[in-house]
Amino acid sequence: MSVFRVLVEECIKELSFKDQIRENLIKISREITRNASNAIHALQIGNFSEAKENIEKLKNLVDELNRLCENFPEFFQAGYVSDCLAEYVEAVVFYKILQGEEDIKGYRELKVPIQSYLCGLGDVVGELRRAVLSSLIKDDLERAEKLLKVMNDIVAALSQIHFPDALVPGLRRKCDIGRRILEETIADYLRALERKRIEDYAKKLLEKLGKTSI
Repeated sequence: MSVFRVLVEECIKELSFKDQIRENLIKISREITRNASNAIHALQIGNFSEAKENIEKLKNLVDELNRLCENFPEFFQAGYVSDCLAEYVEAVVFYKILQGEEDIKGYRELKVPIQSYLCGLGDVVGELRRAVLSSLIKDDLERAEKLLKVMNDIVAALSQIHFPDALVPGLRRKCDIGRRILEETIADYLRALERKRIEDYAKKLLEKLGKTSI
């Protein structure tokens, strides 16, 4: 048998094993994306128990993904892996914020690459906007203000990063979108605050006029 044939067959064997890992990662990444989406949806409607269940599933799935990537770290650069881990970060951090917890985990504790962690944080800004708008609809300006402050903190923190897009793909765009979303949300909050002040003033004025007429 040709020496080249033997060498190539060895490569084929290794690539076949790697391809099986890739297929398993694609399957797991889809499960992570689905569970992260379910967790975020549950959080937006206030179903924290369901959100917690999904997040527990996510942690197990991420552990499995990391195990598969242990001997092939290059898979962390694959879009489907990087993106699903960003969604995992988004769900976990959003859960912590809405629960009022301050011990937000870093990328090492969540066992994700820096790129996925930072992009996940960027995505939290959009979910926080939805939560702020939901609070404004309910006239809960105090909660809206707290969430708005967290939005501002995240955007300010991410704005410190000035690395090439090749090093942290997609982050610069997320930062730009985050700043725009923050500005829009501040404007929405200020309009709601002004409306509330006018309503309170009108109520007091009507009460005063009512007493005067009596």
